[in-house]
Amino acid sequence: SPEIKLCDLGHACHARDADTDENFLGTEGYAAPEVVRGPFWSFAADLWAVGVVMYALLANRLPFPRGTYSWMQSVDMSSRTWWQVSVEAKLLLVSLLEVSIGG
Repeated sequence: SPEIKLCDLGHACHARDADTDENFLGTEGYAAPEVVRGPFWSFAADLWAVGVVMYALLANRLPFPRGTYSWMQSVDMSSRTWWQVSVEAKLLLVSLLEVSIGG
């Protein structure tokens, strides 16, 4: 029978409005740019992490090299890996991996 596995997206916790943390928490490579630039956790940052996981499942690698700011560029879907991926899936990935300017 199929197994379902759950994982958190780098930084899962309950926080009160008064809680603050000025240190980076999360998993490098999965954290949204606004999380890396400053302590901005949001629903959009969670969607970014979902996009990273989706990309990794389809391409068998992370979309952006760790330790770089290459996420400032668009995600590369030009390799042969992407030829069999539907247009709808690619559009979803592009929307999930969109940099949030406002944080």
